[in-house]
Amino acid sequence: MEQQALFHESFADALTDCVRALGGNKIVGKAMRPEKSIDDARKWLLDALNPDRPEKLSPDQVLWILREARKVGCHAAITYIARECGYADPQPLEPEDERAALQREFTQSVQALQGLASRIERLGARTWTRSPCATCSKPGWRRGEWSVCAGARVGRREPLPSTC
Repeated sequence: MEQQALFHESFADALTDCVRALGGNKIVGKAMRPEKSIDDARKWLLDALNPDRPEKLSPDQVLWILREARKVGCHAAITYIARECGYADPQPLEPEDERAALQREFTQSVQALQGLASRIERLGARTWTRSPCATCSKPGWRRGEWSVCAGARVGRREPLPSTC
């Protein structure tokens, strides 16, 4: 595999590196414009990557090149964009890494909730149960002598029987 440049003079140069990593102008041109012959697709892509020509890639076509280049490990164009806009070099996220991070976060959250539940049980706190309001029979919550009626203002607690 050919060594990629660390810095690029223009976005077109960076995209050209990505096209080269994807197999060259013929392969990428044909993939992007299947209705054209290989030579016509190659010429179209060369013209689109040449800043002196009127033919230009659409934003969707640029995104397609960026996505396909990422699959083969070429990040030249996205790195050029980030550097030109004053951002740090991008770090690609592997789907497995993201999945593992989400699983770790979920496990930690469950453990934290279990810890809170055991602390509540140790304190002997009574839990809220769902029951109808004593006055209006609307659904509400009850804990010991306190109730919260769904018909009442949100968060209003009052001794039983509640007045709605």
